[in-house]
Amino acid sequence: MTNTFTLKEISNKTIDGICVEIPSIQRGLVWTPRQVEFLWDSILRDFPIGGFVLSENNKGSYDLMDGQQRFNSIQIGFAEPDKESKAILWLDLKLSDMVRGITRKYYVKATTISHPWGYKNNDECSVLSAKERRAALTLYYDTDSKNIYKDDIKIIDTYPFESRDGFPIPLAFFLNNDSSNAENFLRAITKSVESLPEKWQIRFWNENNKKLLNNKKEKLYELFSRIKSTYKVPFSILPKGSMERESNTEVNPEEKSDLEILFNRLNTGGTRITQSDLSYSAIKAYWSEINSKNEELAKQFMPAPKLVMLLFRLYLTLEIPDCEKFEPQLTIKKIRSLALDQEKKKKIADFFLNDDKAKKILDSVKYALIDIPKFVQMRILSEKQECFLLLFFLAAKEFDLNEINAKGLVLLLFWFCLDINYACNTLLKSLSECCNKTDVLKKIRDSICSLIENEKIVIIYSPQDIKGSLLNENGVLKEDFKRESVFPLLRRILSMKTCLVYAQRNYLDSIFPKFNPADTISWEDHNRPWDYDHIMPKDWSYNHFKSVLKTRVDFWRDTIANLAAIPFEINRAKSNYDNYDYYSLHTKELFFDEGFRELNSSITSNEQMVTKFENLSFQRFIQIYSECYKVFSDLIVYNEPERIGILKNIISKVGNNAKLYFINPPSPYEIEVTKQIDYLHSWLSVEIELSKNCMLSFTWYKSLINKCEFGLRKHINSYEVDRNCYNDNKELFDDLVKDFRFNIENKGWWYLHSESIKPEQAAEKILEVYARIKDRIK
Repeated sequence: MTNTFTLKEISNKTIDGICVEIPSIQRGLVWTPRQVEFLWDSILRDFPIGGFVLSENNKGSYDLMDGQQRFNSIQIGFAEPDKESKAILWLDLKLSDMVRGITRKYYVKATTISHPWGYKNNDECSVLSAKERRAALTLYYDTDSKNIYKDDIKIIDTYPFESRDGFPIPLAFFLNNDSSNAENFLRAITKSVESLPEKWQIRFWNENNKKLLNNKKEKLYELFSRIKSTYKVPFSILPKGSMERESNTEVNPEEKSDLEILFNRLNTGGTRITQSDLSYSAIKAYWSEINSKNEELAKQFMPAPKLVMLLFRLYLTLEIPDCEKFEPQLTIKKIRSLALDQEKKKKIADFFLNDDKAKKILDSVKYALIDIPKFVQMRILSEKQECFLLLFFLAAKEFDLNEINAKGLVLLLFWFCLDINYACNTLLKSLSECCNKTDVLKKIRDSICSLIENEKIVIIYSPQDIKGSLLNENGVLKEDFKRESVFPLLRRILSMKTCLVYAQRNYLDSIFPKFNPADTISWEDHNRPWDYDHIMPKDWSYNHFKSVLKTRVDFWRDTIANLAAIPFEINRAKSNYDNYDYYSLHTKELFFDEGFRELNSSITSNEQMVTKFENLSFQRFIQIYSECYKVFSDLIVYNEPERIGILKNIISKVGNNAKLYFINPPSPYEIEVTKQIDYLHSWLSVEIELSKNCMLSFTWYKSLINKCEFGLRKHINSYEVDRNCYNDNKELFDDLVKDFRFNIENKGWWYLHSESIKPEQAAEKILEVYARIKDRIK
């Protein structure tokens, strides 16, 4: 054995007739089109591309330990194009009129199912613009109405758009041509290209190109004969014994195994294997029997690595009776220890393979989430994957996820939860002992109230609450709306584009039914097929001179109140002009008001127009938020916390002079409680006005620290304590310090202050102090 591959051997996945397999730790890694195109440019130029590392296995074949992306890229080059092709490599024989500043000699061009038009001719292989994509589809199908997210497009029917004036031929036609001379080589190529679709034939198979191919036959024959016969790629073989010693050696769970160290050292370049990749690969290596099952379960739902990790964590959580915390993220150490325990290893395999346990759980979750756009689901998975773990748990307990509104629960947690691990563990602890739907719903609702009170979920006002707080008696947005208690929630939602996507879900699904970001390989480079279009064009305010009116416009300009998710090509056509024809055709789906047509580019200098824009934006926000709120509103059922009874008791005994206030961070303003849900604020305070400078106060900060404060403080309308007030009442204050053990502060918030009071003593204590000092404060 010479320890080198020929290109043909790589394409056949053999070496000296022995099969080469891709092990779990390498399988699934993919290169970008740029890397593939440049690899083949290097091969055709006889440049070295680096070696491979193989290891002997127990099946009489070799495992490819390093170099899978290069291995796969070479195989793609040899793959004959057909209707099932997911990628085709083309060689463009016309190199004239190409872009300057490039380093390529040979134009190998890739087309894929997500980019059937190919990529730019520059060294970056940039993606085509929306206009160019439309032009490409018109070229292939005589219409620009085709849509890769909606129509069944076969890449055999396409070719690289940037080669439309060139002469692209599938690379495989050259590589698989084993003719013995240039004439036969030409005849074989001719026969192959005449099997290509009619559109290719009409555009490229003309007399000029036939003549060009004939003129290049000698050079092409020599080039491909040479690289197939003489181009070799070196490889190294790890002895079988070293791998066996690795598998038979007892490894300290605290340490990395030799195999893990090897992969980390080999993968210092190219597409680097992350710690997550290593964990996933370790599972696939130790539980090889579940690989295909996991990939089958994950298909069209979520990336396989994410799924297997979640299901492992679910299984380990379910194994502990009345578990109060979900199994944390799996480490290599944990995976290895599970694999070394043969009983646990078998149970985990059974969880995937026997009785379709895992499949039933996933089917239940998929059905429950069917109305949530896949794009939003993938964002949840990326940012708060514990939401999926919670749903898997509920499904494993055989609760009907639709009856308990699992969809609403997931969206509520995704949009409004500030500590997802804490929240999901709280729900797990609460739900572990539930046995019926009624219990589960009550526990979920009670837990949400508790999480809001403990500042793990933000206060969630209804659309009506927001309208009632921010609109004046004429139904117009208040000038000082930013001081209202609902403002922090308004500002939060305005920045959440997933709320907009959810609200527009039916429209987006009808426009892009084939788009599924769960298929991460197919849709690489396609974060989303829509653009977020500014309804009022951004340029009408952007880069204008600063002014009060511009600031008012800018508050709404880049928020979901002024954005719509529409196809890229529509947005590019609209550009920065007030062209609302498309919006008028989709008024309901895009929450569009024809009043936007009354705006123009002079908006930042026209107060009446700014007010119009503010109110149009606010009303559109309410429509979008209403669509989102109704999905989880039944989970927000107010249950009066025990402490509210204590606070209400204080107010009832003091009388009308006492009021209850809250603070809604990050707003510093104290606001009187007027809505039921305001009782769930963590910071609540009973305030009794004594003078224009002083109030008697009992403040209860629930959160997790459950802190109570009591004393005399500044008036809620004051910025800080008034030193004159303290000096004028010093004798009275000194008596209070002596009799009630107050501390003298006389700065910031407090005049006199104590943290020793217990909530249940608060009513009696406040009445005693109030009786002593009322009508005496100067």
